[in-house]
Amino acid sequence: SSSCSGSSCFHAKQKRYFGKFPLPKLRGHIQSLMPLVHRVAFNDNFEQVKTASGLLNAHVGVVVLAAIAALCQLVIYIVTRGPMNEYNEAVGDRSGNLWVGSLGQFASIVASVGLPIVAYFFARKGLAENSGSLLQGICLVDGSCTCCALLSSIMAIQAMIVWTWMSSQVDDVVCGPAGWTSSDGKFHKNGDYTQEKCESAKKAVADLHSAAMAMYVILMIIDLLLACTCAYGTFQANSAHRTVKQGKCFVGAPPVPVMIAAHGQPNPAVVIGQPVVGTPVKANP
Repeated sequence: SSSCSGSSCFHAKQKRYFGKFPLPKLRGHIQSLMPLVHRVAFNDNFEQVKTASGLLNAHVGVVVLAAIAALCQLVIYIVTRGPMNEYNEAVGDRSGNLWVGSLGQFASIVASVGLPIVAYFFARKGLAENSGSLLQGICLVDGSCTCCALLSSIMAIQAMIVWTWMSSQVDDVVCGPAGWTSSDGKFHKNGDYTQEKCESAKKAVADLHSAAMAMYVILMIIDLLLACTCAYGTFQANSAHRTVKQGKCFVGAPPVPVMIAAHGQPNPAVVIGQPVVGTPVKANP
């Protein structure tokens, strides 16, 4: 077996353990021995790099999944808004109008995408600064993200139930020449009613049912994946917070403890972190 010494052996070890992480270039084209993860140079500790990489990758996954979920919600809003408005105008019924306005939908999309991006940068900042308080906050945020994603998946299931119920109600509507009869047998008529508009609106809602159900199923799956990713991020954030509380550092060297000698005793005691006042000794004449 070949032998090596010095920096060549150390670089071989780095390549074996941190081969998937690039090494940052320093002044004079000399590479640092610290693995670079998300543009942060971490200490050469395998477990710490694994924890930091897992946390940051989880937050990137949350951002991507949140963006896909927001896009899916936007598509659902755009696709369903027209046929539902047409149906409501045709029969003069506003009970099926369950959608928020354009401004509310835009605010929901911005919040669902913007908050994960902000959380990612705070997680990166907490690791780079070895901040236990920031990492603990990220742990709480990721836990809240898990609950919200699970709640969103439940709401998607509820939306599928509502769509199924509403489609059955629309199918039972009878469009007559003078007005329309609802599923409960009541006859309705408004000033702008026409049988052609009623039949066209019914067909549009019936054709939309399958597409809406498929989109809500996709949204539910994305929300479940998002909940799993947030739960993984919670685990990694908790591990990172525990690492910092143990006095270890993801970036840089740990703080040097203060060593103070307690004088006035036969064998001076060396205490780390806080001074100790010794008992004064009086000299006899």
